[in-house]
Amino acid sequence: MGRRTEPRGASGPAVRGTEEAPASLSERLRARRMRRIRTWSLAIGGAVVVLATAAVLWFSPVLAVRSVEVTGSEYVDGSALADSLTETYAGTPLPQVPRGEVSEAVLAAHHQIAEAEVSWGGPRTLVVTLTDRVPVLALHAGDSWTRYDAEGVAIDTAERAPEGIAVVELAPDGEGAEGTEDSAEVVAQSLALLRAIPDTEREQVRSVRVRSATDLQVVLGIPGDAGRDGSPEAGEESADTREVTIDFGTAEDIERKFEIARILVGEGATSIDVSVPDAPVVRDTPED
Repeated sequence: MGRRTEPRGASGPAVRGTEEAPASLSERLRARRMRRIRTWSLAIGGAVVVLATAAVLWFSPVLAVRSVEVTGSEYVDGSALADSLTETYAGTPLPQVPRGEVSEAVLAAHHQIAEAEVSWGGPRTLVVTLTDRVPVLALHAGDSWTRYDAEGVAIDTAERAPEGIAVVELAPDGEGAEGTEDSAEVVAQSLALLRAIPDTEREQVRSVRVRSATDLQVVLGIPGDAGRDGSPEAGEESADTREVTIDFGTAEDIERKFEIARILVGEGATSIDVSVPDAPVVRDTPED
């Protein structure tokens, strides 16, 4: 007898989903593309809105400068500066005001100012906040005193001696004034001296005397109850002071020279020469 053969593929479980798989993959890819398109559309739309808003603000008369406020300075006439800036920028939309240029112009025109911050004070107001330079010494020349800040910038000139800061005295003509004709150099040397002096003693500096570039002198007013190190004892004050003169010679090695002088001041010396720091000289001391 011959063998019967069953037709292939006529029996067995049917494979399901083979026709749906390609369709589902195509749909997923299409959906992914649509999500990307929507994301980019939203991003581009947002950017357009931001740019459009910025453009409106940039040119809008609603933000046009109508007034300028100037605050913070004792040296600069705030009203006059405000009027000048208002005349220059009135009608200009605030976003178009070059704040950096305004600041630079103010600083260039007023050397007494250390900083000029320009900001918006409202929809139509420009605010300029000034920070004055702080005087740390005054150069006495003739009948006037010129105050300088810690950077050596001249602040103002007065006909009376200022209070609360060190005074730089130039030697009279014919008494070793060689080299002192350059006030900038004198001020630079004096500032170097002051920077070498600790804060507590710096407040005691009465004057800095400059006879020449190699003859610098500091005069201190030491409180009568000062400690052995020459500095005031904490919590105590006295109206009695003793004057101490310290000759530094040049400004070279000034920190070391002052530390040596400080020790001698604590021992009661009133006239000290540390121009040669390895061989300091005490010219006089109070009698026991």
